[in-house]
Amino acid sequence: MGQSLLRLYGEFPRLHLVAAVAGRQAPRIDGVPGFTAAQWHELPPFEVCIDFSLPQAFDAILACCVERGAAFVSGTTGL
Repeated sequence: MGQSLLRLYGEFPRLHLVAAVAGRQAPRIDGVPGFTAAQWHELPPFEVCIDFSLPQAFDAILACCVERGAAFVSGTTGL
């Protein structure tokens, strides 16, 4: 699902993708900084997090959003 969102992102010029996060290896997307899940504290400022991670990462992602006062949209299944 995350890949589908990335494809659609280009159709909405008002959106600004500030980072991409993946489990153990930082994703590589042209023009977008990539981070591993362990690097949450290094993410640039963001207003909304759209999450399609595994259930094991849910709590850490939610905590990061709460700490930053950012909106959180989760598509995580299996919770």
